[in-house]
Amino acid sequence: MRKTPEGHPKPRYLLSLKHLLIWSSPLLTTPYQAVTLSNGQVLYGRIDHLGTDHPVLRDAFDLRFEIDPHGGSSTPVLVWRRNGPTGADHLILPAGSIGFVEPVRADSPIVRAIDEAMRDGRPR
Repeated sequence: MRKTPEGHPKPRYLLSLKHLLIWSSPLLTTPYQAVTLSNGQVLYGRIDHLGTDHPVLRDAFDLRFEIDPHGGSSTPVLVWRRNGPTGADHLILPAGSIGFVEPVRADSPIVRAIDEAMRDGRPR
């Protein structure tokens, strides 16, 4: 066994606080998060495995704007990714594609719209 200069046995594994912090995942305090991708796109949903190489976004929604052909005004509309061309129930995101993640308050207009869409069972 290897020994220190003082004659004590050297520990086999020594972890610093820095190493422990790298292994911990961020604390998510809200049911939904806004995930801003490096290309500027924002997705809303429930993110799992944050802090890994490939976080997973579940119940993913896009916020799109529909333009009224008669008045020209735009209306924000949440679109469920599950109803898109792939029908995916989750997105696996490379960690490098995520710019930042922010909590979405439970009483925010986004969460109210998501809850209403999920309750109706017919999100766009």
